[in-house]
Amino acid sequence: MPPNSMEVVDLSASAARGGALREREAVNFDWSATYEQEEVALPEIVGTVPLTVISLPASAGISHTGSSIVVDGKMSDWADLPVVVKIAPDIRSSDLWEGPDDCSWRFGVTRDDQFIYVSIEVLDDNLVYHKEKKYPWEQDGVELHFDARPDPIRSLSRDGSSFEMETTIKVWMAPGNTPEEIFVLAAGRLEELGVKVAGLFTESGHTCEVAIPIEYVEERQGKDWDKVRINITVEDVDGLDTLCQLWWPPEWRRTGSYPGSGTFVRK
Repeated sequence: MPPNSMEVVDLSASAARGGALREREAVNFDWSATYEQEEVALPEIVGTVPLTVISLPASAGISHTGSSIVVDGKMSDWADLPVVVKIAPDIRSSDLWEGPDDCSWRFGVTRDDQFIYVSIEVLDDNLVYHKEKKYPWEQDGVELHFDARPDPIRSLSRDGSSFEMETTIKVWMAPGNTPEEIFVLAAGRLEELGVKVAGLFTESGHTCEVAIPIEYVEERQGKDWDKVRINITVEDVDGLDTLCQLWWPPEWRRTGSYPGSGTFVRK
């Protein structure tokens, strides 16, 4: 590898003692590097870094849908929402969460030739909507963060972009009783990026549908793009100043996050 350059290497590993590793279990990875040159004798460099075990179930694949999807907040276009979040791995203000019947959710990811679609269906026992509020997180709603950059920057990112969405797409959405009542923060910027957003209240909670242009992904990874990364939180507001955020996976900006969390693979 030339000086001052970087190369991504695929690495296969197995447990020396056998047995399955638990999800998010940290294991130590010992590494060494040598310099192949004759001008100056340079010592071998060695180190140890922790690796986090991440399982990628079948639900973490982005398959091509066989039918058309209309972004309208309705679930009729979706045969299944396979990722079920009964107990979120990262709950902000967890003392306010009373269990899955208070708030839980499920979601799915699919694609066609034009968009990657994310659909979220929330179970919420107490719906709160404040039309006069300034921010979606002051009422029941959903946040979705979408990173389409290539590795390794995508897997290592802490998602620091602003409302201008220089590096990642961010959707902040509060649903309404009708499509006209939906509240989307930075809606103008999302429209510039070609992102579609919809959400509705239902008898048991609320929904959120997002469509992100394939063109956006291809501009960052090329036609042969293979992975994207998604971070979602459902915001549960049961009363005044009672915001509880339920993140899947752990929020990228927090210390509980780990490289590659929320990765979905193209199929």
